[in-house]
Amino acid sequence: MRIEPGALSAAQSRSVAWVLVSTTHYHHARMSAFAELWPHRATIVQITDTDSVRALEARPESAPYDLHTLLPGVPTSLALRQRIGPLIDAALHRLRPGVVCINGWSFGGAIEALRWSRRNGARAIVMSESSEGDEPRRWWKERMKRQVVALCSAALVGGSLHAAYLESLGAPRERIFDGYDAVDNGHFRNNAETARRDPAAARTRLALPGRYFLAACRFEEKKNLPRLIQAFAEYRAVAGASAWNLAILGDGEMRPALERQAAALGLNGHLHMPGFAAYNDLPAWYALAECFIHASVTEQWGLVVNEAMASGTPALVSKRCGCCPDLLREGRNGYSFDPFDAPSLARLMLRVQREEASAPAMGAESAAIIAEWGPARFARNLSQAAECALGAVPRRRTLAEEAMLAALCHV
Repeated sequence: MRIEPGALSAAQSRSVAWVLVSTTHYHHARMSAFAELWPHRATIVQITDTDSVRALEARPESAPYDLHTLLPGVPTSLALRQRIGPLIDAALHRLRPGVVCINGWSFGGAIEALRWSRRNGARAIVMSESSEGDEPRRWWKERMKRQVVALCSAALVGGSLHAAYLESLGAPRERIFDGYDAVDNGHFRNNAETARRDPAAARTRLALPGRYFLAACRFEEKKNLPRLIQAFAEYRAVAGASAWNLAILGDGEMRPALERQAAALGLNGHLHMPGFAAYNDLPAWYALAECFIHASVTEQWGLVVNEAMASGTPALVSKRCGCCPDLLREGRNGYSFDPFDAPSLARLMLRVQREEASAPAMGAESAAIIAEWGPARFARNLSQAAECALGAVPRRRTLAEEAMLAALCHV
């Protein structure tokens, strides 16, 4: 479906549409901030309103942006198996945005939305949190990404690592803006303060363990939970009776294996895995933790680190997390570590306990750092990216480009 050039120029104006799989709390906070700043129509086109992790779903009763759902009520795994190209094409044809934001280059309708943009004279902004070292790179895939990136008029990325990677793929540095990875800082800050004012009530309501380290993630291989549990056991062996507990929020298919590991290491009663926490309960978990730990062996960003920092909590962050260079200030709001080195992590856990008097200052530093990386930054920089894209002269369409996009839509 193609818009006639005359109709497009009249209807296109400066509206922005963001195409994504499903709207989580993160997306809602970001797009709300953008819609309040951008003086034109802002829209999310989501494939489904059912996220694979129910605790992340956002179903706002009202929002400053428009929300269009292509497959309401369809689970994510099923929705992504549908032929979504025609649905995205029809939705964008109705909306006729001047700018289309796409998440990356291979998932959740990104190529379909880019293809529509190219056919209909709209500008595309690629949103990326990929970095050079987060996954093995193959030359032929990198070559394809270069071609896709070249068709986008601007980019919004997570941070410094991601900007460098986009630049290596050929995106001009002056067209790359950061701040993509933001959470609702106010939600975590305000509710964490409430929990700290009456910690006994929060502990009773949520059945929190005694003093504890905290992790929060899906129970999947890249989250590195077996090494985290091993490190916790080694830490406890040195700390003895004064050792803190470890709570891991989340769930997944690795749970039985993790429970067996914990039992074999004698951690029952000290390691707590209560499942996913409700969004409104998360700030209390962060606020009353002694320290947050994110141990992934690879992570494009690590939004749970944002959440912990916004809650005023010190953090131990894997060097393989994309957020580490931008959010972690060594010795000021936490420490970084090699996620493959469990003894090193155990030593840091012991160090945090021994330096517990500095925890309030480190937590305050976390809050100060993340205040600069919230939805306001996303809104400001997406606005700049949109202005940049609207002012760009698009590349001439070619048959080779159309063939490439058509092929990628069916990969």
